[in-house]
Amino acid sequence: MSLKLTGIELPDDADFLWKYMSFEKFVSLLGTKSLYFTRADKFEDPLEGFTPVNRSTLLDAPSGSA
Repeated sequence: MSLKLTGIELPDDADFLWKYMSFEKFVSLLGTKSLYFTRADKFEDPLEGFTPVNRSTLLDAPSGSA
């Protein structure tokens, strides 16, 4: 069962999602048949994972407020 969310457009069946990874992680994915997700506090980009609204809010915030 899928839930229809207001303002969320479902992707077309022809759309693709790309994931860039090292060759070693790709081999691990094939061998373990599982995905690896890095902990959010280990991301190099401090704004990684924020929605565009949150990102622009943080970028516009005075220094030390975010």
